[in-house]
Amino acid sequence: NTATGYTGAKSITFSGANASSSPATNPTVASTNFGTATSVTFSNGVATVSMSLFRVESAVVVATDGSVTTSGSDRLSVAVSPAAFSKLALSLVGPQINAVAFTGTNTLTALDAYGNTVTGFDASANNI
Repeated sequence: NTATGYTGAKSITFSGANASSSPATNPTVASTNFGTATSVTFSNGVATVSMSLFRVESAVVVATDGSVTTSGSDRLSVAVSPAAFSKLALSLVGPQINAVAFTGTNTLTALDAYGNTVTGFDASANNI
């Protein structure tokens, strides 16, 4: 049941999601990094805040206020998908030698702005 007496600004700490890799971008709630207390204003036990997650993953978000924490089905399960194609990453088997044909398996990976692989990228449809 909703605790309607839980009202006013509360200091809530969120956890459970990870930073993206390239560039390293931390998940946030109300523009505050996960792991840092965030001021959230409740009215009759309810608050609305914006959350931004950047790493492609399945995460279980936990909210904690002092000794009170979400548990079990009270936690928020989210699946983060990659953003739109933004850049390419070239990975060469090294070292490559000048004037010698490439050897080994070299890869070109489509990434979003946060370094996540864009699995739906189609080079024939996306002119680069």
